[in-house]
Amino acid sequence: MSRPIHALRGFTLLELAVSMMIIALLTTVLGNTFMPWVHFRQAEENETRLRELAGTLSAAYDQSSLSVDGQAGARLDFLQGVVMPSPADGSGRCTSTAASFLPVAAFSSRSATTLYQDGYHQPFCVLVTPRLFQRVDGVQLDYHDVALVSAGANGHLDSGRCHTYLDAATGQLFLCGDDTGIRVDGFALALAHFRLTVLRMNRIVRAMEDYFATRYEMDPSRDVAIDYFASTGPNPGRWDQGGTMPSSGCLAPLPLTGPDGANPQVLLGLSRTDVTDAYGQVMTVDNCSNAVRSPANTRPDRAVAPYTARIQTILPGGVILAETAVSQF
Repeated sequence: MSRPIHALRGFTLLELAVSMMIIALLTTVLGNTFMPWVHFRQAEENETRLRELAGTLSAAYDQSSLSVDGQAGARLDFLQGVVMPSPADGSGRCTSTAASFLPVAAFSSRSATTLYQDGYHQPFCVLVTPRLFQRVDGVQLDYHDVALVSAGANGHLDSGRCHTYLDAATGQLFLCGDDTGIRVDGFALALAHFRLTVLRMNRIVRAMEDYFATRYEMDPSRDVAIDYFASTGPNPGRWDQGGTMPSSGCLAPLPLTGPDGANPQVLLGLSRTDVTDAYGQVMTVDNCSNAVRSPANTRPDRAVAPYTARIQTILPGGVILAETAVSQF
């Protein structure tokens, strides 16, 4: 006996329409719920990446401040290479690439292939001022300000009546629209280096003065005509001939590190760090030129006590920073 054949039944037009309406409704509801979360996560990731990249640049700048601030132009000359500004192009889109941050990649936990991207997976803009300066305690401190900017969800920097930019004269960052950014404060770094250098320099000055006083007390003659800041120099008999503190030669300052037996650092009881400035340079001493009071000074009124020695170093941009030790009898 043959079995009955049942006809195949599909969806009716009404059922299809109702199904489409339900899918559309679910899509709208889920979209309204899910997309704000996506935008929040992107914005959060963007802030994280901005902070991380700023920290990376700050660390590289801290290590290379002598070369960075020795350069007058709007660029960052790190020891590992140069980071050039990456502003927006004509359409407002940022132009940095993975290669832009290769010189600082060693200071980041991210690879250069992702370091340049913001939380929206678009390139950051890098804005750099020319060399700026401020005076602190009468000393000129040179620095650069840097801004890292994300163009936001729309992918381009805002322009027009309100536009995003870094003021080249003041280092102030102005942001508009959904653009976000962070500034690397070059002056704060320069000030920290200056303060540390002055602290170490003052420690050397105190050590020099203590050395002079000790040598004077050890000398049976205790002659105030003798300069105990150096063991040799012009006008023999007026120097600490029983001591070993080398003379700067009356021409150029002498590095505070030297051969064993004639090493100012060791004679003063200081460490290598103590005599190194915050830029990594060994500081120098002048105990013989016309810049100090010593028996070698060509001016008679400056060739007598109180004697002095000058501790100095060179700041970025060529500014000389110096402190003076004065004889203690």
